[in-house]
Amino acid sequence: MKKILFVYYEPLLSGITKHVHSIMTRIDREKFTPYVLVSSNDRKIAETFLPLFGGNAESADAFRQVPAGKFFSIAGMVEIIRLHNKEHFDVIHLHNLHTGLWGHIAGALCKETKVFFTPHVYQIRNGFMRFVYHKWVWKFYGRLTDRLIALTESQKTWFLNAGIADESIISVIPNGIEKPIVQKIDRENLTMNVKFANEDILICMAGRLTEQKNPLFLLEIANELKKQSNRYKFIVAGDGPLYGAMSERIKALGLENAICLLGWREDPDSVLAACDICISTSRWEGMPYSILEAFALEKPVVATDVDGNRDLVEHNKDGLLVQEGNIVNFVRAIKELAENTALKSTLTENAVRKFHTRYAIENMLKQTEMLYSSL
Repeated sequence: MKKILFVYYEPLLSGITKHVHSIMTRIDREKFTPYVLVSSNDRKIAETFLPLFGGNAESADAFRQVPAGKFFSIAGMVEIIRLHNKEHFDVIHLHNLHTGLWGHIAGALCKETKVFFTPHVYQIRNGFMRFVYHKWVWKFYGRLTDRLIALTESQKTWFLNAGIADESIISVIPNGIEKPIVQKIDRENLTMNVKFANEDILICMAGRLTEQKNPLFLLEIANELKKQSNRYKFIVAGDGPLYGAMSERIKALGLENAICLLGWREDPDSVLAACDICISTSRWEGMPYSILEAFALEKPVVATDVDGNRDLVEHNKDGLLVQEGNIVNFVRAIKELAENTALKSTLTENAVRKFHTRYAIENMLKQTEMLYSSL
């Protein structure tokens, strides 16, 4: 029986929690014993994991949560070492870029264990931090990583070109999801604040309201569409540090009757299922779950042409890609999907076929378990 410790940072419950939770839910418990350590102040993450372990999981160390530490967490390092000294993990599996530094240092201090690293994203927007990471930090990760896991072939290519690790220790395992089980929600019951009619074109964005997701740009798109028609309505399912700025901007643009901010929802898939189009305005991505969920739910996608999005979406085949920041082309793409039924059907048929072929949860789980078993 191999013991696996999953370690990650996440300020608010989002994609990394969904990724780790998916593995935890389905991993073969006769072969693997999973543990989770998360650096976060969001108690909803604990509420997500604890039912998998039972009521005494925290006291038994199966699940541990330490205060959020972006890029560095002394509490997280100490907890990794303490847990390893008690449990003697076969694998410490680090998830996301923010966990890399403190997780690798702690992993190096844990004897007779292997360190796996899934960065999820590799882009850093800040110029100085990008220089530091690309010059020194990434290479430090490579030396301390026993298995580097890329989500896409383009990520693997970047790792190789940057000289981070030898190809022999890099594996490509795309994210996978189970087809969402949704509860049917009539549009009039989606929200109390904005009324949606059946004839409206309802556009959904799901995710954290952060700089990465660029949700304020969504409001500029909505403002342009409103000038052309009142049929286009937007719904945003998610929370984050930009929630207040979005609320203020909606009022400034007079979009109160066109956009609804739902905040955090336990059922974002059900919200997406009630909409017509899924949109992503992200500046960068790893492999976004919102697009995988749209594929599975047969919802057409309009997304920025950035890494992560373009790895999932093939333009004009299973979705539409638009240059980041191009309002005119975003508006054109949304209107094209709203008005061209044949195009919409073709894109969604190809997308759901791609989902079942490449991104079903069984594929991700099988490849992950094979890596753990290969030790």
